[in-house]
Amino acid sequence: MMVYLDYAATTIPDRDIYREVEEYFFKFYANPSSFHHFGRQTREILEKERSLLAELLGISAEEVIFCSSGTEANNLAIFGCAYANSHKGKHIISTTVEHKSVLMPLAKLETEGFKVSYLHVNSDGVLNIDDLKRSLTKDTILVSVLVVNNETGVVQPYNEISKIIRSFNDKIIIHYDLVAGFPKVIKKFNEVDANLITISGHKLYAPKGIAILYIKSETKLIPQILGGEQEFGKRAGTENFIGAIFMCKSIKKCIHEQDREWERLWLLRDYFETKLLEKYNTNILIAGKNSVRIPNITSICFKNKNKNAIIEALSEAGVYVSGGSACKSRENQISYVISAMGIPESFATGCIRFSFGRYTTKEEIDYTINKIYEIVKY
Repeated sequence: MMVYLDYAATTIPDRDIYREVEEYFFKFYANPSSFHHFGRQTREILEKERSLLAELLGISAEEVIFCSSGTEANNLAIFGCAYANSHKGKHIISTTVEHKSVLMPLAKLETEGFKVSYLHVNSDGVLNIDDLKRSLTKDTILVSVLVVNNETGVVQPYNEISKIIRSFNDKIIIHYDLVAGFPKVIKKFNEVDANLITISGHKLYAPKGIAILYIKSETKLIPQILGGEQEFGKRAGTENFIGAIFMCKSIKKCIHEQDREWERLWLLRDYFETKLLEKYNTNILIAGKNSVRIPNITSICFKNKNKNAIIEALSEAGVYVSGGSACKSRENQISYVISAMGIPESFATGCIRFSFGRYTTKEEIDYTINKIYEIVKY
C-alpha cells in the first residue's frame, strides 16, 4: 500500500482539471504577448481566468500577479518592497519561523544596510503581540509574517497583527505568506488587511511552476525580474499560460470544497493524534498542539528518536512523510522552527511532519498508525 502524507510539501495535481486543460497544450500555444490574432486569443483566455479568480478573491484583476513559485513571489514581495520604499526607512519586521524564501532575502537585505527585527514565538509557535508593538518604529517600512506555519500548521493572529500595524502607521506595508494557509484560514483577500499576499499553485492541486503574488493597488514595489512588460510591468517573462489556467481553476475548486474538507481533515488528524498519544503517551510531543492550527498538518516529535531513521523506515513501508519543510528536509538536523518553539532536543531530533490532503483516507491513516507502531518502539 502506498500512502502519501506529504501534502504540505506538494499536492497531487487534480486529474479532472488536468483533463479540462489538456487540450490547451496544443490548441492555445501562442505567446499571450504576441500581437496576432492567435496570441490575442490566448491572452483573452488568460485574462478571463485572471478576472474570474480576482472576483472570487474580492480583488481586481490587476492585483493578481503570476509568478513561477511561492519562493519567487516572496522574493518579489521582500526585495521589491524594500528597494521601493527605502527612502522612507530601512527597518523590517518578521519572525524567526518564516519560510527560508523570506528569511534568506531578509538576511541579504541586512548586508545592504537594512535592519531586521525577528519576532520570537512561544512554545505553541505563536508570536508575541507585545513584541510586535515594541518593535515598530518610525523607520519600519515592511512587516512580513507567515500566516500558517508549513511545518506545524500553527496559525498566527493575522487580524490582530494588521490592526496593531495600522494603528501605529497605516503606511507600513504588510506581507502575508499564505502558501500553507490558503484557502484554509483566508478565502478572500479583501477580508484581510494586507498589501501583499503569496500563494502557490502546487499546494493547491495545481502543477509546480506557478504561483500568485497579490499586490494591492498603489503598493510601491520594484520588479526583480526585468525583460518585458508582462504582469502589468511587475514581473517580466512569458506567462506560464497552462500553469496559470490550471491554478485559477484549481483555486475555485479548493474554495468550493474548503468547508467540507476542513471538517473531514480535522477528524482524520484528531484521530491520528489520539491514537499515537494513546500508544506513546509522554514519549511523543505534538508541536503547537495548544494553539490554533489548520487541520491537515501535524508535527509529531518522538522522544530520543532519529527522524530520518523513522522517515526511511516508513518510506520502505510505502508511507511518505517528511522531517519539515521540503526545502530543507534533506538536512539531518533539528528544524529551526521546532528549535524556535523551545522544544527539547530529546524530542526535536525525532520530529516528523505528517500532512493530509484531498485524497487521504481513514484506511491510509490506520495503515500509517500500524506501521508507526511497528517501527517506533519504547
